[in-house]
Amino acid sequence: MRRLPPAVTARAAAEYDGVLAVEHDIGREESLALLRDHAAEALLFSSSFKLDAGYIAAMPPQVKVAATCSVGFDHVDVAAAKARGLIVTNTPDVLTGCTADLAFSLLLSAARRLPEADALMRRDAWGPRSMGDFLGVRVWGKTLGILGMGRIGRAVARRARGFDMRVLYHDVAPLPPALEEGAHYVESLPALLAQSNFLSLHCPLTPATRHVLNNETLALLPRGAVVVNAARGGLIDEEALIARLQDGHIAAAGLDVFEGEPRFDRRFIGLPNVALAPHIGSGTVETRDAMGHRSLDNIAAVLAGHPHRPDLELSRMSKPVLLLTRRFPDAVEARAQRDYTTIPNPADVPMSGSQIARAAAEGEAVGILCAAGDALRAETIAALPESVKIIATFSVGTDHIDLEAAAARGIVVSNTPDVLSVATAEIAMLLILTAARRGGEAERLVRARAWTGWAPTQLMGVTLEGKRLGILGMGRIGRALAQMARGFGMEIHYRNRNRLPPAEEQGATYHGDDTAFLGAIDVLSMHIPGGAATRHWLDARRIAQLRPGAIVVNTGRGTTVDDQALCAALQSGHLRAAGLDVFDGEPKIFEGYHTAPNVVLLPHLGSATVETRDAMGFRCLDNLDAVLLRGEPAPHKVG
Repeated sequence: MRRLPPAVTARAAAEYDGVLAVEHDIGREESLALLRDHAAEALLFSSSFKLDAGYIAAMPPQVKVAATCSVGFDHVDVAAAKARGLIVTNTPDVLTGCTADLAFSLLLSAARRLPEADALMRRDAWGPRSMGDFLGVRVWGKTLGILGMGRIGRAVARRARGFDMRVLYHDVAPLPPALEEGAHYVESLPALLAQSNFLSLHCPLTPATRHVLNNETLALLPRGAVVVNAARGGLIDEEALIARLQDGHIAAAGLDVFEGEPRFDRRFIGLPNVALAPHIGSGTVETRDAMGHRSLDNIAAVLAGHPHRPDLELSRMSKPVLLLTRRFPDAVEARAQRDYTTIPNPADVPMSGSQIARAAAEGEAVGILCAAGDALRAETIAALPESVKIIATFSVGTDHIDLEAAAARGIVVSNTPDVLSVATAEIAMLLILTAARRGGEAERLVRARAWTGWAPTQLMGVTLEGKRLGILGMGRIGRALAQMARGFGMEIHYRNRNRLPPAEEQGATYHGDDTAFLGAIDVLSMHIPGGAATRHWLDARRIAQLRPGAIVVNTGRGTTVDDQALCAALQSGHLRAAGLDVFDGEPKIFEGYHTAPNVVLLPHLGSATVETRDAMGFRCLDNLDAVLLRGEPAPHKVG
């Protein structure tokens, strides 16, 4: 599609009966015609060529592989390629060193005024000068700030150590010390900027990082600072940078990338204190040869029928990249690994929002499989790379995800309805039974070796037969619980936003207001969603409306209960017992629960059966497959 380095061209000509773009670059229509006319099985192209859905659909059917001679693949419609069965490969891990070299070259050029010096010499204008003329700024011993400490950022840090520079960095999360290359993490961007004599940008371009350098942030840099960008042009508000270069607040800049390239603001040409390069971060013989040879290796592997030989390092693009924020059931991870290149979390250590954003950016993930404990708030959503198309949560509830922020980014959110109703209802019934029959106290008594024998009044609970069970939230789980409770001879009452049809009520009594509902029941089982509208729904006022000796069970969301009020009612005896599977702020729980003997505590086990967790994971993957592999709407999209 584009002219290749001579060594790559020679190898391609020797190994393939191909049409090489040696004399001129090949455009879309000409390339399609050549693919058809020569019955080509492979396509080699670069990042300047858009392999979009229309082009993929027009490709002749014998084409098996498309190899892009680039690391990035934002120019490829991966979902369309997957749907067609087209393997697409890229060239990872070959340009880190040379891009770091160029970044440091731009830093030195800008600091020591190389473009001005070169222009002076080419004008043959070198004449007598005073000691005060043509002074740059020293690099040795100064402070370098790195924004984005990925592979290239770390390589720049290594080079800076050779100049005895103090290296600081800011990223969505600190690196392990072994990867910091002697640099020191700075928690906020303003703090990094305030300390940086030199600033080098190496973060991905996302909505959160677009124009991260603007009028406000450029003003935070010390006067006379030098700015280098070898990452993405959109990271800088070029209008603001030009103004700061003109007024001298920024002494100089070194730029290899531009917003809207190859077009760029021509005012940069007239600024003597800017070192300019035409996006040549990977532009070395060694790197471009390595990229071309890796592309040919990938093509050879696919055409030989060995697309997964590990020594060839086939691109993750042949499978979309999926970030797994937790360790999921074996069957789920096996299917995910079959269809995706996964970024796993084998230690199952919960990830912070910033760590999720960093992992997605580092791995160029297009999908995220997360769980209920993952806090995907607005700031995390904003920090996700543009590659992310869908967040599939391993849960029914979505209160841990900022849905508005996701919608604003165009990111699909899906959940797992209809698969955990029975399992969660079983846990609710277990908690009702255990709380009513004081099972938690009994088990602890036996394990403590404190049982002295049967006694007529020992650990007396209450029977469930004939009791009134109040279900708050008569959805799928609530209805499943009602069916189970009928087997124990319980009378079913429910409170819901709307009354159910008689066929779904199955004889249950509907209550249109809270007071009548709470006053009528002996056991309250809560199944309402979380969120601001339901936070602390069960507060001291509503607890007081329950009958004395009532039992409270919650398998819905921990935020719906006022923990302090519930503990007080358990301690006073107004409530007989409680059974809780969910907590506000879990895994941390309210301290009073630890010492309350009449509360049964479970670690969020509602869906914890082999059958249910597998089904939840498969439903997540069904949603991911629809969006990422087939280009279809997610079957369980939220909102």
